[in-house]
Amino acid sequence: RDLDGTAHVKVWHHPPAQRKWEVLAELDPHEHAVNDVAWAPNMGRSYHLIATAGQDRQLKVQRLLRSPDGLKPTASSLLTSGTGGDAEVLRVEWNVTGTMLATSCREGVVQLWKSNFKGGWQEITALPSVDVARDMSA
Repeated sequence: RDLDGTAHVKVWHHPPAQRKWEVLAELDPHEHAVNDVAWAPNMGRSYHLIATAGQDRQLKVQRLLRSPDGLKPTASSLLTSGTGGDAEVLRVEWNVTGTMLATSCREGVVQLWKSNFKGGWQEITALPSVDVARDMSA
């Protein structure tokens, strides 16, 4: 983190010839600490997807293109819930093909996200915890 509290997300690599770690790519930062990072399985795509969740209540999916020089960040999507939730996301995890993203938040809600045909992300479902669901039905 910087002195201003910004949390940077970086991709590092260790070239055998240089014998030291170096930054390969720097992703879109978060305003506060990062809770979780998940790299989507690569199923033959020409790019990588990395999901990040921060204490700033932001959930981001970032796209990195492969190039001869390494990885180049090209797009960052800020995911927002259609259910109006503004909860802090604690965990992010991709499915085995890297096409759906599951998130869980501090309030106990699990959300599933899928990319649409325009490359944007949309929430396809939100599953409250048993206690949250019980409180909502009372």
